[in-house]
Amino acid sequence: HEQRLDLVGALSSGIAHDLNNHLTALLGNLTAAKKIGGTEVAPYVTAAERATLECAHMTKQLLSLSREE
Repeated sequence: HEQRLDLVGALSSGIAHDLNNHLTALLGNLTAAKKIGGTEVAPYVTAAERATLECAHMTKQLLSLSREE
């Protein structure tokens, strides 16, 4: 049972780190799109940024779960 918990913790940690890397790239591109696209795309980009930040928050929660012992 302990080995399974360790495995789940390691797996969730790896997934969270990889997902966070992708979210960072996505957020950077959304920031650039907002500057380039102007007011026409701003509401859509803002919504996408909000969703990206919510996903980043979930990855932090996943990482904190994997660190608990």
